[in-house]
Amino acid sequence: MLVAVKAFYAAAKKVGLIGINPAAELEAPSIGSNSEALLHYYTPQQMNEIVHVFDEDTNPFTRYRNTLILYLMGVEGLRNIEVHRACVEDVNWDARAIMVRGKGAKGRMEPIYPCDETFEILEEYLQSIPSDREIKKDGVLTPLILSSSNKNLMGRISRNGIRSIMNKALTACDLKHPGYSCHVFRHSCGTNLYKETKDLEGISARCALFYYNCCHI
Repeated sequence: MLVAVKAFYAAAKKVGLIGINPAAELEAPSIGSNSEALLHYYTPQQMNEIVHVFDEDTNPFTRYRNTLILYLMGVEGLRNIEVHRACVEDVNWDARAIMVRGKGAKGRMEPIYPCDETFEILEEYLQSIPSDREIKKDGVLTPLILSSSNKNLMGRISRNGIRSIMNKALTACDLKHPGYSCHVFRHSCGTNLYKETKDLEGISARCALFYYNCCHI
């Protein structure tokens, strides 16, 4: 960004639009020895603490649902909107894969291959859904992550609902910081994977098994 700003003002001065280049002496701040302080991510140890926040919840439905949300974002690296859009029909149990409905209006679908722990939590969650409640479908599709609020009980959880669950988990671990959103989980997944593997191709494919193992050292 700074390079672009400096180039803009240099060009403006060159063609005579301005007499003085106000960005001529600007330099990027030195990061120094505290470079990691500028990176917004949680370590594998911190993520391990976060995903276990709801272990003591006495309601199986909310316990497994909330934990699944944290795993999908923090271990598998999904975006808030991808968790929000997930449907039961997207899960391929034979291939142990989940088709992810990506961001954007078209919502392009791509597979991820979650670690065994994520699939175990997914199974527990689906079994914990109250059988006496009717799930509100989206046309022919069945929302995967369901709301427990009175206003939308058994309907698709909202993106704000996902943020609320994430914030609750971070607050419980004393890891909530101003400006941190759900995307910090995706950053954490990618950053920790790269630190351990230096494999950008594997990270882009969302191969979370190695990261899961790091979280459970």
